[in-house]
Amino acid sequence: MNNLLYYFTFIITGLIVIYSCSSEENDDSLQSNEIEIIKLKLKVHLIQTSPWVHNSGVELSTWVTENNFKQTIITELNTIWKQANIKWAIDSIPEEPIFETDNLQEKINYVLESNRDGPFPDRLTYLEDFTQPGSRIEKDEDGSFFFHVYLFPFTGNTRQGTAIRWRNNNEISFLETFIGTWSNKHNNGGVPEKCLLIEDQNEFVRGSLSRTIAHELGHLLTLQHDLCSPCLMKGGGYLITQDQIDSSREEAKRLSKSSD
Repeated sequence: MNNLLYYFTFIITGLIVIYSCSSEENDDSLQSNEIEIIKLKLKVHLIQTSPWVHNSGVELSTWVTENNFKQTIITELNTIWKQANIKWAIDSIPEEPIFETDNLQEKINYVLESNRDGPFPDRLTYLEDFTQPGSRIEKDEDGSFFFHVYLFPFTGNTRQGTAIRWRNNNEISFLETFIGTWSNKHNNGGVPEKCLLIEDQNEFVRGSLSRTIAHELGHLLTLQHDLCSPCLMKGGGYLITQDQIDSSREEAKRLSKSSD
């Protein structure tokens, strides 16, 4: 009887040890696969202006709303950037009146006429002129950079968006994107149409406003039109490659921390 009890106790003890070791290995495996989520802050500016009249005769109105961004666009942004475990958080979405700069209508017409084929060196300068100077806040109180998204009716023929990393003494000072909510890129400069808010990621046809913003935010995180196709940064698609994940995460960490 004592021998049976001894062997029974020995077997149970062995099973407990094996299970314990197995659990520790699983826990270690889980921990090694966990990647820190980096949170970045968006300031979205809904530029308010009377309709811009394209040379095709179409009136390009201001149409994207705060609810469009909160309910649809931000979800799609985070779905795309989940590949890199980067999460975008909305800080604010002000309806911002266009800045009444000198020769405003002439500058609007210049942007409406601009295209990729001709020299239009002042296009970005004029889009910059349309933003309220007081909206250009560089960092949050904790030292994290804001990523500014300015939504205009149009940013130029066959264009959808532009990203700019401003520098001061070779250090990043301001991060912004200019996005057109109407575009004729998909029809090679034809009649502009409202951008789709989202599109089925498995059936890329013309892209979407959400994808364009995700792409331009990639530029703000140092990504270029790398040789990957189809992917988020080139060729139509949503993939973020491992090299791009590594680069964007490194820059995201740097921009989300205080410089002190």
